[in-house]
Amino acid sequence: MDYINQKEKAYGGFVNIKKYLTERYQALPKLIDRGKALVIDRNTMEKISGRKTNNCSLVSVARVINYYGKKMGLTQVTDDIYKIYTVIEKISKKYGYNDIKGTFPTKIDDIMRDGFAAYGYRARCRGIYTWDINTVRKEIDRSRPLLMSLARGFYRDHTITVSGYSVWRAGNEDFPILRVVDGWQPGYHYIDFRAFEEDLRNAGIGSFNTCEVTENDRF
Repeated sequence: MDYINQKEKAYGGFVNIKKYLTERYQALPKLIDRGKALVIDRNTMEKISGRKTNNCSLVSVARVINYYGKKMGLTQVTDDIYKIYTVIEKISKKYGYNDIKGTFPTKIDDIMRDGFAAYGYRARCRGIYTWDINTVRKEIDRSRPLLMSLARGFYRDHTITVSGYSVWRAGNEDFPILRVVDGWQPGYHYIDFRAFEEDLRNAGIGSFNTCEVTENDRF
């Protein structure tokens, strides 16, 4: 999906940061903070789950658990993300998940915590409903991807996985950019976090879910 075709002033879904910033803010952008980027699974929701349905939150949880297994040394976690997904889907049903309505955002941290527990780890997961860019900085700088659920705009009623951030300057203003995997299309896409925060009518509403767990957190 291209942000221009979706909506002229969309806050997310773009793949070329320089092109987006130049066209939206009419100024040549410059990278001023490279930030940090984590390597996570970039396949689509349909590829990971084997079907096309409203399971964005479950796939995002599976991505995070898969990341911790592969990149953070949780040896008891399988390296097969499809198997992780099937475990998460089963867990989610006790929290009200179904293919039509999907997952209620306030239950994501519970599902993620139970998902890690299924592999023998005690994870500290929590939902954050009052937040800013520092939430992303803190988690990514500590090599912890996080989930972002959005209520409006380009990613309306959708949960994505945040895997990085950077800061760009266009004109005299700075723009934090999030690197995300949205599950609609393979690969990484980006969000203009400032545009998201400021557009309270079309965006600006959502939540983060964070998670912290190490190999020492085995049951």
